[in-house]
Amino acid sequence: MAGKYSALKGSITKFSVELEYQEKVNAKKEEVKGELSAKGLSPTASNLGLILVQARQQKDALEDLVKAQNLVIEAMNQELVDLLESLDFTSLKLGSGVSISIKDDVYCSVRDKHAFHAWIREQGLEDLFSVHYQTMSSMVKEALLEGKETPPGVDPYFKQSIMVRGGKNGD
Repeated sequence: MAGKYSALKGSITKFSVELEYQEKVNAKKEEVKGELSAKGLSPTASNLGLILVQARQQKDALEDLVKAQNLVIEAMNQELVDLLESLDFTSLKLGSGVSISIKDDVYCSVRDKHAFHAWIREQGLEDLFSVHYQTMSSMVKEALLEGKETPPGVDPYFKQSIMVRGGKNGD
């Protein structure tokens, strides 16, 4: 069944990945076909489809593990920030030589796009419409540090986390 964009095939440039990545993809294709061949199987649509489905299932399982690990990381970030602040510490060196310290940062969220866009136009900053959101974030952070008002429609948030330096994997 053709998709809604299928009629465009051949009329616009075909997407291509970076050469280095494509070389890795090509090597993986050969590896998979070699594994099939070693099992006495050929690279049929059915066999390749099965491998794709299994790979996606494995990826989903790994992403679930990453989500679970991110939960542990956030929990320990919050616990350590609270503990270090209660002890009046900003950093600590672990016995392994790894240093941990509290990192203070500000994040921004555009709550009201219309108000923010109107402010951009009023300030003559239309170039901001074509730049990355981090530019807006930097602008808001600078305004906060200078004691100026933040743009309307933008909510800044203060967040603390733990920065880890030295060592790998907590060794």
